[in-house]
Amino acid sequence: MKKLTTALLFLLCSTAFGQTILDKCYQASYATNYVYEDTFKVIIDTNSEDYSLHSENKLWKLLSNSVVKKLTLPEGISAGQSLEGKGKIIASLKVDVAKWNYSSNLLEVLGQISFVRVDCKYKIK
Repeated sequence: MKKLTTALLFLLCSTAFGQTILDKCYQASYATNYVYEDTFKVIIDTNSEDYSLHSENKLWKLLSNSVVKKLTLPEGISAGQSLEGKGKIIASLKVDVAKWNYSSNLLEVLGQISFVRVDCKYKIK
């Protein structure tokens, strides 16, 4: 019984820590079917103090990566366009889960940009 408890505790700890946003959303999609497994909500806050044109160029470079299957931007905004002064922009990003490591790394790097937030995209509106 003690071995079983230890094994279960180890399993829970190893799955609870060190998960990427791709891991979390992928698992949540199978557990609840409320989120997409491969599509993410990307919130870009151009009013943030940390926003800069240099960081925006980095953002567009990441969003043009080959693991991005589809990028949906709000009407009136196109890929590569300057976002300066546009406020909060909510985009949708679909990644190639067949390239798991690349997609996971891309999402993590996107999330490290201070004025960008990446989250699971819910199927419920």
